[in-house]
Amino acid sequence: MGGFSRQKNFLSSVTFWGAVLAFLESLKMLVLEAIANGMTTELYFDIAIAFVGFIMSVYGRYSADSKVYTPKGYPGRDKKRYSEQIL
Repeated sequence: MGGFSRQKNFLSSVTFWGAVLAFLESLKMLVLEAIANGMTTELYFDIAIAFVGFIMSVYGRYSADSKVYTPKGYPGRDKKRYSEQIL
């Protein structure tokens, strides 16, 4: 499997913005719960987990050096169709 042939600005990555939006939505729900019920140890852990998930998503996108394919039978390009496509 070859690497990506073109480069783009990190901020133009759909994956990056999807991770940002998912993190902000998680954070919003946790902040609203903290306002309603006060901060608890569980909320601190939930915020930390949301943040770690965000960082892992962003790092995964940043460090990606190959395209992905889906297992045969699932929607999207499988390995055979991916290898036949001219990029």
